[in-house]
Amino acid sequence: MKKYAFYTPVTLAFLVVCFISSIAIADDTLNAKASAVYGPDGMVEVSNTIEYTGDISAIAIKVDLPHGVELQSATGDIPPAISARKGDTGLLEFAWVTPPASPFTFKYSALVYDKDAEGKIYASVTYRRTGSPIYADIDPIDIK
Repeated sequence: MKKYAFYTPVTLAFLVVCFISSIAIADDTLNAKASAVYGPDGMVEVSNTIEYTGDISAIAIKVDLPHGVELQSATGDIPPAISARKGDTGLLEFAWVTPPASPFTFKYSALVYDKDAEGKIYASVTYRRTGSPIYADIDPIDIK
């Protein structure tokens, strides 16, 4: 007697949904690039270009300013719903609950107020979807 695998319609539907979800998740991408322009007055203008694929529900950027550096302003194609304020230092968070269309640009300016400040500005971007989030590091920016 031959044995056959037995799948109920519910089991088959579950397997199909898992398979389709895994294909969609595997194809989702997140890329981020940064560039900086340095002013003579200690200002650093940072431009981030974020590009993603897939359906997302929110996107966030975290920026870690080194000691001696403070945020001056933040702008972009669409302003974030959650934003750090002028004068904030350390870890800054920016978030969009309605994500801008891909690709989009987010810019911020920071003031290096301490002549002895050194290090890098580190940043990362995260996007949320129905599954687990996707993370990408953004190129570090040197403090000059």
